[in-house]
Amino acid sequence: MRQLVKVDAPAKVNLAFDIVGRREDGYHLIDTIFQSVSLYDTITISRMSGQGVFVSCDRPEIPGGEENLAHKAARRFFERVGKPDFALSIDLQKRIPSQAGMGGGSADAAAVLVGLNVLLEAGVSKEGLLSMAASIGADVPFFLEGGVQRAQGIGERLSKLPDLPQHWLVIAKPERGISTPESFKRYDQENQGRHPNIERLIEKLEERKLSDFCQEMYNVLEEVCPLGEVSQIREKMERDGGAIGSLMTGSGSAVYGIFQDKRLAKRCMRKLYDMAQSVFLVQPTQKGVEVFEVR
Repeated sequence: MRQLVKVDAPAKVNLAFDIVGRREDGYHLIDTIFQSVSLYDTITISRMSGQGVFVSCDRPEIPGGEENLAHKAARRFFERVGKPDFALSIDLQKRIPSQAGMGGGSADAAAVLVGLNVLLEAGVSKEGLLSMAASIGADVPFFLEGGVQRAQGIGERLSKLPDLPQHWLVIAKPERGISTPESFKRYDQENQGRHPNIERLIEKLEERKLSDFCQEMYNVLEEVCPLGEVSQIREKMERDGGAIGSLMTGSGSAVYGIFQDKRLAKRCMRKLYDMAQSVFLVQPTQKGVEVFEVR
């Protein structure tokens, strides 16, 4: 009987982000390009005596109760396969910053679905996991897949895209974060009218023209971002740091710059330490959440 499983959950960046409508239930319809990157949370799920699900996190500001998406993912899983006759501990080791637009909570939820499927030997199909993921959050299905994906609808309609040419990303997260619901609310009130050309971006992907691709990147939520730090970091990345492109990811507040030269990327990092709460050097990955230990 398996006692413990560990899962790595990657962060994501949005290579473009558009809002194309709104459903009657209030959900925004999006058109975006996700890219998974090599910055990971680690989720450990283990059996315990007793009953219930207990979520803990190494960041005290992140709630561990039922409002945590990891807890919600466990509930969705048990709705499908039935509750186990023992308790489960879900421990979150966080590296992905919160309120950054990098999908940390959604990645953790996807990791719980995959981890429980392995730990309990439940045999839920990929389609079943994707269905559960979509009921938890708009970008949770992406983290089951990873790589480069176009996401449409509320984020649940995924289409695999070609990988970008090899590059490095410097990600800088300002001290202040951004609430996703507040970001969408501001967009509804202040929409500027400009939109990314997703089809053209896909053409540049297929042509493997990294510089041309970077010139087309655009995020509609950045235009209504209330934080001056975002534009300041972007300017530092491009004008002083040598990035061939930069963008705020998702609803923010993290900003990433794309570099073809690792040494240039490292030099840019040093210029950002006094402007950001955290700075990361990462690469794109081709995988979503992945189990790396079972015992």
